[in-house]
Amino acid sequence: MPIDKALYRQAREWYRQWNAAEQKARWDEAGILSPQEAWEQYVNLWEFGWRMNVQPSQHQIRQKLEALERYYERVAKLEAWRRSRGSE
Repeated sequence: MPIDKALYRQAREWYRQWNAAEQKARWDEAGILSPQEAWEQYVNLWEFGWRMNVQPSQHQIRQKLEALERYYERVAKLEAWRRSRGSE
């Protein structure tokens, strides 16, 4: 399916204008928030991100644990090899 070039250009222009407006708003509002208000906005954003956090499935958890076990087995094997060579 070919892309409509005119529509694509128009969307890019709208996106550029939106970005310019966002940047201007940030510049205009810089320093307006008190430290307390800025902190509250940060905490709210962090809480939102935490609530949106997707929990891994049981399969993903099992895969992660197996990978960690393989890693630590290899580290122990490397450490045993290092000790057998007498290098510290």
